[in-house]
Parts: sequence; structure tokens; C-alpha cells
Amino acid sequence: MKNKIFSLFLLGLWGLGAIDGQREAAAVDSYEETFDSRQDGVTIDGVDSWKVSQGDTTNAATQSGVTFSGSGKSLKLTGALTTTTVGRSKSYGALTPTWIRFSVRPLSSGQTPNVPTTGIGAVNFSPNGRVLAASGSAWVDTGMSYTTGEWYDVALKLDFKTHHYDLYVSLKKTPKIPFTPIKSGLKFIDASINSLSKLTFYGAYSTTQSGDVYVDDLSVTSIDRLEIISLPQKIILDQPSNPIIIQLQNANSEPQTALSNITVELKTTSSKGRFSLTREPWQDIAQALIPKDSQSVAVYYKDSVVGKPTITASESPDQGLTDALQQQEITAQVSYFDIELDPLQLAGQDFLLKITATKEDGTVDESYGGSVLIEPDYVFPATGRFEISPAEGTGFVMGKLQLKNANYPDAGVLTITITDKDDPSKTGTSSQILFLPAAFIVGAGQNQTVAKPFGLAVTALNAQGQATPNYNGKVSLTPIAVNPTSIALGVLAPSEISGPEFQNGAANPQTTWNLYGTIKIQVQDSKDSTRQGLSPEITFYPKSLSVKVEPPAGRDFFYIGEPISLLVQVLDELGRPIPNYPGTIELSAGGGLTLPGEYTYTSQDAGEHKFLASAVQAGEYLVSALAKDGALKAESPPIVVKNAFIQVLDTTSPVGTAEVIIQIVDELGNVIRSESNLSVSVRAVEEIDDQSASLPSVPVRFQEGRAIIPVVDSQAEIVTIIPSSPYKIQVKKGTITFGRAGKTGVSTLMWRELKGK
Repeated sequence: MKNKIFSLFLLGLWGLGAIDGQREAAAVDSYEETFDSRQDGVTIDGVDSWKVSQGDTTNAATQSGVTFSGSGKSLKLTGALTTTTVGRSKSYGALTPTWIRFSVRPLSSGQTPNVPTTGIGAVNFSPNGRVLAASGSAWVDTGMSYTTGEWYDVALKLDFKTHHYDLYVSLKKTPKIPFTPIKSGLKFIDASINSLSKLTFYGAYSTTQSGDVYVDDLSVTSIDRLEIISLPQKIILDQPSNPIIIQLQNANSEPQTALSNITVELKTTSSKGRFSLTREPWQDIAQALIPKDSQSVAVYYKDSVVGKPTITASESPDQGLTDALQQQEITAQVSYFDIELDPLQLAGQDFLLKITATKEDGTVDESYGGSVLIEPDYVFPATGRFEISPAEGTGFVMGKLQLKNANYPDAGVLTITITDKDDPSKTGTSSQILFLPAAFIVGAGQNQTVAKPFGLAVTALNAQGQATPNYNGKVSLTPIAVNPTSIALGVLAPSEISGPEFQNGAANPQTTWNLYGTIKIQVQDSKDSTRQGLSPEITFYPKSLSVKVEPPAGRDFFYIGEPISLLVQVLDELGRPIPNYPGTIELSAGGGLTLPGEYTYTSQDAGEHKFLASAVQAGEYLVSALAKDGALKAESPPIVVKNAFIQVLDTTSPVGTAEVIIQIVDELGNVIRSESNLSVSVRAVEEIDDQSASLPSVPVRFQEGRAIIPVVDSQAEIVTIIPSSPYKIQVKKGTITFGRAGKTGVSTLMWRELKGK
């Protein structure tokens, strides 16, 4: 008989970042695994980066027999004596928040596993019927119970800034309302982890019951909120608005793709406000749908009450996304001209401008056939110098005019005013339009120093490649790996440029990068991430090498043969070790100093490596460290090596206990008073080899260059004391003469010989 315990361990491993010079897809969009497209009854091992790392591979297989909906497939984890461990290693990004969601049908077991020793977090359906979560190195009871054989939805919301996560669990057939965590502020198991790169499912075995666990609908997303990306509008009373675009976004304001249909509930603070999916014909709605594989939905709004209502777009049912809010203005003024165009445009790219002449009652004035003036009104920035082309419009048909080649060459927020050329009282103003740059040009010097500020030139361009002087938006700066391909530890500062930094469409922030190697810098507009630019390759080199000598305790010199610890650091502009330096270092010095050979730094070194050297003769040495590419060189401080002797002072003593002095001296015979750390072992050689002499069995330590040890002998003889020789310190042995001379004078040895008769 067998039974399963279910746990999800989320492991964030270092060394994963942008791959092959491309930005990680997971940092922008999502990962989903429903198992529906997998072959029925076949192991998941080896499929799409999944791997069974423990147990029989057939114990983690997709199947169609047990799913919540009764259709599709799920992943079955079969109980076995060797517990099944299956996971997917892939870079999922590091945005905050990152959501991990899955459905599970758990069963009870006989034993709770230990919290993993690495990773981000863990969820455990424990044998006592409780849902546990890892917080640091301990399991925490979430306060929720579970029932075996039922399906549950599980979600983890990861915060890579605070290194905490929240856990959401609810019964799948009766979702929890409101959507709130069962446990908040759980600590990462390893607080140093800054990205998600592995999902692992662990199983357990029991002999008391049989059963298996089923997992389904696994996803990793960074969707953070709903956002209204169209600008606020001035809407005529009882007239439809221009499109109001509601978009899924992550924390970087980048559009996200829905993994399934998302229902958006629409509300307004006005009692008379209404929504529709189409401008004509108008059909009232309370909800809109962002379809699977889409990023946004467009709705229209009208109101029969003058004021400034706030419209809200929220997820229904709530699954953790932040609501979108925007205030509109409802005005009773009926413009003579109604102006319709997409509220989001590209600078310098032709757009469709629809102009309709209207009567006072809001109906179309089909008799109008005049000419109109087309003028921009600058909103943000409040001034500008470019005009809209064409400046005039003619050719109204039945009161309507469509200009297909309208064009505005600059960026910024503006409205368009239409005025009758002969009658200025006939006028109309559009809602606000956001003109974004078509692209960015990004420049920087080809060679830079790690952590040293350098000028990054970012210029917003229109569709014709000309600068857009009114651009005042916000852009993100993202490093793109070239060589090496892993930049998981990389920090580009600043990570964004805000509006005031742009002057005449250009910004020149002082930028720093903390890693060795070559990258490109990608610039993306916060409103539309497809408006971007990429710098040429920029290579970052170390500032310097440093060779530090770790001095021995209490001394400013080394003995011949003593290990000399050399810390060689590859430093950035701020004097910090560069964590990803991969170069080769060679050490050299004058004759007499033994050094290791060439060494190539690894990621485990984190920019610094400890080398051991030793001297075969006394002298003063300088160790040089040279990068094999010849770009860096450094020299150690002087290393003083001295010859030394350990000597035992001869002494005499009556039979019994004696004290012998061992001292360490320099070439001139002076006691080395600075030595209080070196220890020596001592052995004795007796004149009469009968083991009558004894001395301490443990090493003794020098104190200010001397050590005094007791030696006991029960008979008169000469005992030779021989210390050990650490390193290559020369030893001068000494003797103790027992029973033939006292410490204070001459003694006479007396005995009586008995003779038999």
C-alpha cells in the first residue's frame, strides 16, 4: 500500500539571466503548462525541460483519467518506495510580483518532509491534514485544513525586492472570495535568491494507504495589474467616447498576454454612466473580456450627467490584479466638429483623422461643405513648435471628412482643434492624444570600466528618424547579455529615465554597470514597450588588480617554508571585487619564492581568489599579479621572510621533574618576542631506553618566543629533547642531565653495593 504527500519547492538558482543575447521571455510574458498537449500515459521526463531527478521516470506521467473538469490531462505523481521528484529548470525572470499558480489534488501521508535547504519557498499538504508553508528554514502552519481527493487552487506571489512571498490556497469548486492570502510575509528559504529558475514537485511514500497526487494548470506569470493606457477624455454629454483601452501589464508597465480568458468588470462613479464594446451600435455592458492570448480590450463610455466620473476596470473574479482607474470629464458643450482618432499615435507616422460637422442637437450637419483649420493644442509639455499636417482640410461629404495622411512629427500629449476657416465660432476639440516616439537611438562609448559612471545618450526619434524634442516620457533601461550570456548578478543603474531628464528629446544619464563583459542596453517606452532602441555593444573592463598579503598573527614577517596567503582581487571603479570576472591571472616573483601557476577565475570566486606561496630562503619579496590579456597588473606589499631556529636550552636536574626551555630565535640568536602563536610537539630520546622519562603529549605554544615544558624522569640519565619543525624552521636539540648535577650546585651520587657471602 502506498500514499503521497505533495510539496512544491520553488528554487531560484544563480547564474541564469538573458540567454544568447536575448531578453528573457519570462520577464515580459508568461509560462503555462496544462499538460493537455502531452501524450497520454507517457512520462514528463525530458519534455520541455522537465526532468525526473529521483525515482522511476514513469512515476511522473501525464494522464487523462483524473482532471478537475473531466477533460484534458493532468500530471500524475505515483507513490513509490523511492519518492518521486520532478522539476522544470528554466529562467522565469525576476519581476516583482511573480505569480506561480497550479491546481492540485493532494492526499495525506505518514511523514512531513524537511524544509528544503535552498530555494525560495515550499508548500506542503501535511499528514495531519494541514497546509504548511516554508518561511525561512521552518514549516509554518497556515491555519488551513484540506480534504484528500479534492482539487485545490494554489498561488504564490513572490516579491524579489523584500524576499518574501504570500500564499493563496482555495478549494477549486468553491473559490475563496475575496481573494486573500492564507499566509502573508513568508520568508524566502534563501534570501540571497533574486530570480526564479526552477519549479520542483516532491512526493513521499506511505505503507498505510494507497493513492496518487495530480497536478494541473501550472503557470508562471508577472501580470501585476490592469491599466487604462488611453488618455483621459473630455466626452460630450450623451455622446460615445473614443476607445478606452484596458491592458494587462507587469510591474515594468510592459503588456502581458492572458493565459486564459480574463473577465473585466466595468464600473463608474456616475449613476448614469454606461459602457459598450462598440461605438455604433451602442449596447450596454457591465463586463468585457480580454481573450486568451490577447493583451487588452477596448470599450466605449457615455454619460448623461455632467461631471468628472472615475471609471474602474477590475478582474472578475478577483485573482490578485490591481484595478485600473481613470477619471473622465463629461461636458454639456456640443462642439460643432466631432473629432475621432486613435488616442495613441506614433510621432511622424500617418494616422486617420475623422472630422464630423454636427448641429446643436448633436446630429450630423450633412449640409456642411466648408474648409477647416487643423491645429495642435499642447498639453504636456505645454509648448511646442511643430504643426499637424495637413494644416487645412477640405472635401466634406455629407458633413464628414476623413484625412488618411494626417501627421504630427513630435512626441507628447496634445489635443487637436478643428475650426471653420470662415467662421471661427464653428469649432471642436478632440480628446487628448499621446504621440509616442517610433524608436530610440542609444549610444555609449565602446569600452567602459566596471562601476564607473559613463554617459548614455538616449534620443527619441519619430518615424522618419528625426528627434522628437517634446518627448517627456519614462523609459526603462535593460541590460542584454552578449558575453558572458549570464548576467543574473547584473545591476544597471539607473534602471529607468523619467521625463524631466529628457531635454529636446534627448537624455544623457550617467550610467553604471557592475559586471565584467559585453552587453547591450535596451531602451523601452513605459507606455508601449515595442517603442524601443538598442545600444551597440559595450564592453566593461576591471579597473585594477589588488594583491593583499594576509600577515601571520603577531608578526610582520614569515618563516622559510611557511604558507603565505595572497588574496588577488579583480576590482571595479569603487574598489569592489567584480563577481563574474572570468580571466586568467599569473603570479610572479624573484627566485626563492614558490608560487602557484596560472589560474582562471570562476563564478564561485566572485572576483577574488586566495593563493598560497612559500619561500625557500630568507629575503624580501614582491609578488606581481598579471592578467593574461596584459591589461592589468598589480604588486603586493613587501613580503619579509626570515630564517629561524628552534633551540632547546641544555639543563641539568635532579631525578624527578625538570623544566626545559625551548625558544625560537633569528639568525643572530635573538629571541623572536613577537611569536606567541606557533606550536611545537616535543619528543624525548633517553640515554637508557626504558621509557622512564615522560613529557607532555600535546603541542606547546610559544609565548613571546619561548615555551617551558616539564619533563619527568625516575632515573639518572641524559635525555635529549627534540622539538618538531613546523614549516622549514631549523631545529637545535638540547639535553637534560638527570641526577648528576642539581640546579644550585654539585651533587654526589651515592649508592651501596651489597655482596653475598
